[in-house]
Amino acid sequence: MNTSLRPCPESYSKYCYNEGTCYATFAGYGRNFRPICRCAKDFHGPHCEYLFNPDVYGFAVSEEIENKALSTLAIILFLVIIGLIWCLILQRGYRMYSNRMTSQLDGISSNEV
Repeated sequence: MNTSLRPCPESYSKYCYNEGTCYATFAGYGRNFRPICRCAKDFHGPHCEYLFNPDVYGFAVSEEIENKALSTLAIILFLVIIGLIWCLILQRGYRMYSNRMTSQLDGISSNEV
């Protein structure tokens, strides 16, 4: 089955609304075609008759919400880094304390012998 896409005939110039572009899909080798619309930005529907409403579809995010999300992410990342540094400091202190205790115990056991 051969399918091609060409601009619609002039008689279909008003087929698509809101600056949509009409294309004719020809299936097979006949002269029968089906018009379809390629819609302009923010429009959809068979004839581009519907305005995309981000409040209904929920895909668009306002700049304010985006900024709040980025700020929150930056704060969380900062706190995680501070937490990791704190853990490394505690681990190093524990290791130094452990080494000191081990060397003191070694000194006690060597004096007893």
